[in-house]
Amino acid sequence: MPLLGWNYVGAVGLVVAAGLFRKQVIETILKLLMRALSAQRYKTANAAIREFEKRVLLPLSWVLFVVSILVAIKFVSLDDVKTLNTFVLMVLGAAVLWTVFQFCAFLNIVRSDA
Repeated sequence: MPLLGWNYVGAVGLVVAAGLFRKQVIETILKLLMRALSAQRYKTANAAIREFEKRVLLPLSWVLFVVSILVAIKFVSLDDVKTLNTFVLMVLGAAVLWTVFQFCAFLNIVRSDA
């Protein structure tokens, strides 16, 4: 396989790994945080952590997934394809806006009916 072929294998591997481990990273962070807070015996912290997971970490995991797709595009030199690059950047922008809005809603900066 020529050197260029390995770039495609690496890019596909990066996207697949990011997709598979997107949820696992969140669960691992939350387990460690729950252990630390349960040692302190905070009863309301568990609810706060679950709310933080639902509102902030889930959208943030999608941001990281789209960023890994963008890195994969750069890795295989597909950044010359302007339509694909623009589409991925638009999806990234939407995911970042979603994350920022949910974080502000978590902090009660904006009002969310969800």
